[in-house]
Amino acid sequence: MRIGPIIMIYVTVLAIVVLLGTIFAYVLGPTNFNVPITNPLTALYFTIITISTVGYGDIYPVTQTGMIFTIILVLAGISAFLGAVTAISGDFMSKNVEKLSGRISGIERRALSNHHVLIGTDFINQDIADKLRANKESFIIVTADKTTVDRYVEEGMRAYVADPTSEPDMRKFQMNKARSIIIDLDENSLTVYALLIVRKLAPNVLTVVVAQNSEISERISELGLRKNERAINVSRHLAGEIVKSLK
Repeated sequence: MRIGPIIMIYVTVLAIVVLLGTIFAYVLGPTNFNVPITNPLTALYFTIITISTVGYGDIYPVTQTGMIFTIILVLAGISAFLGAVTAISGDFMSKNVEKLSGRISGIERRALSNHHVLIGTDFINQDIADKLRANKESFIIVTADKTTVDRYVEEGMRAYVADPTSEPDMRKFQMNKARSIIIDLDENSLTVYALLIVRKLAPNVLTVVVAQNSEISERISELGLRKNERAINVSRHLAGEIVKSLK
């Protein structure tokens, strides 16, 4: 797991506090504590026990110098320790939330039926999403771009993070139960791969491929369109016309 820079800062500060605390405890130890600290191990033990606020009471300061040092050690140690714990736990939670964000749950998956699947979020699918939402039709948006997913989710749409060229990823969206599938990706190779995945998972579902340029039109022609598939040239078709064709 990659350690974040903030965590590294707090861990480094905590290590410095422990190191300096051990050094000063060893230097001040012989005369400023009820039990003389005469070796580095005892100094480290006192530092860790003090920072962690366990405070067994077996070693404690008996002079003003020892008390001032202990107070500083406690304040510095607690600040560094709590900062490190907060950073680590916060990073752990954010990573888990990130894993869950944009992922379809089992309940959502089972509920998918007679829905439109928009694969990709280029401008045609963006317009189609707006029109389907205005018509109150059931649809989901699938894209590999998490930032886009977060934006759509904030707007109240059902959007999910997935690789459109991954069969295991796309299998989760019940595409065989979909009403239609619209592929609108900005890369030609991705469009072809996505179409091949859709053919395997939803061979009988109406599938619309948005051809954004002549190259992708040629590739789709080479593959050959099945009776349930359509290729739409973006220069001649608007999103509204595509939505009408889905009915």
